[in-house]
Amino acid sequence: MNSLKERILGIAYEEAFWRSQFGVKRARKGLYAWSRYGREIMLKNFDIVSFLDEWEQTHGSRPKVLDVGAGASFCTGNLAHGKEIDLHCIDPLAAYYNKVIRKTRPQHFPLVEFGAIEQLSAFYPEGDVAFIHVQNALDHSRQPVQGIVECMRCLAQGGILYLKHFPNEAERENYRGFHQYNIDTENGELTIWNKSERHNINRMLDGFSKIEVTTSDIGEVIAVITKTGDVPTSLYDDSKNLREVCELQAQTAEVFNSFGFAMKYHTKRRFYIIVQHMMRWVSPQFKAKLKKWMKKKT
Repeated sequence: MNSLKERILGIAYEEAFWRSQFGVKRARKGLYAWSRYGREIMLKNFDIVSFLDEWEQTHGSRPKVLDVGAGASFCTGNLAHGKEIDLHCIDPLAAYYNKVIRKTRPQHFPLVEFGAIEQLSAFYPEGDVAFIHVQNALDHSRQPVQGIVECMRCLAQGGILYLKHFPNEAERENYRGFHQYNIDTENGELTIWNKSERHNINRMLDGFSKIEVTTSDIGEVIAVITKTGDVPTSLYDDSKNLREVCELQAQTAEVFNSFGFAMKYHTKRRFYIIVQHMMRWVSPQFKAKLKKWMKKKT
C-alpha cells in the first residue's frame, strides 16, 4: 500500500511538471523544439526512417508506431520524408495531460491516448504494431518487466521495441514517486532491478527476440529488441493481469477514502505546481544542487 501511495503522489508531481512545462512560454518553446514536432523522426543509435521505409515496402501498409509513456509530449519527431507517420502517443495519465495541452495546443499539437504499458495488448491487438518507442518511462511503470512482455505481444513479427533510459534512475531519485525501478546493463545485457528484485531481460526474451544493447553519447542505455517469434504464454496471464487491475482500483479508492491522505495529495499537488513554476526560472546548476540537498534530507 505504501508503494501505491508513492505512485499516487507521483501523479501530483507529474501533473505539476507538465503544467509548468506548457504554462511558461520559454519552457513551452523549448518543449516544442525537443519534441521535434513537425520534423523528421530521429532516434539515437537506430535508423528509424529506413526501418519504416522497409516495413511499408514489405507489408504494403503504413507502419503503426507507438510512443508509450509519452507524458504530455513525444520526443522523436513525427514525419518521415516530410509525411506524417502513424504515431500514437500513449500514457496512463492522458486525462491529466490533455487538460494541460488543450489550454495551449499550438499547431494542433497531438493529444495523448489513454493506455498503460502493463496492459498494452488490451489497447492494441497482438501483432498490430510495427514499432514501439519507450523513453525514460519504463522505469516509472508499475511493472516494467510485464510492460516489456506486453509490448512484445503487440508487435508484429519483425517489429521493434526501442528502449532508451538513463541508468539507475530509482537509485538517483532515492525511490521517490514513480521511480521504483532501475534500468542498466550487466555484462552487456539489459537488466531491470530494485532493492528487492533483479531481472535479466536478455534471458527472459531469449528464443523469440533479438536484442542489441548500446549506450548513447550521454550515457543512456539503449535497447533495440526485434521480435522474431511468438511470445510464450508462460510469460503472461491475462486473467491474473485483470485481477491485479481490479485490485489496484479498489486499493486506490481505499487510499483516497482516507481524509488525511487526500489532504496530503492535494497539498503536495499545489506545492509541486508552485515549485515547478518557480524552478523554470532558475539555472540547471541550481536545480542539480537542490536535488542533491533534497536527497541527503530523505
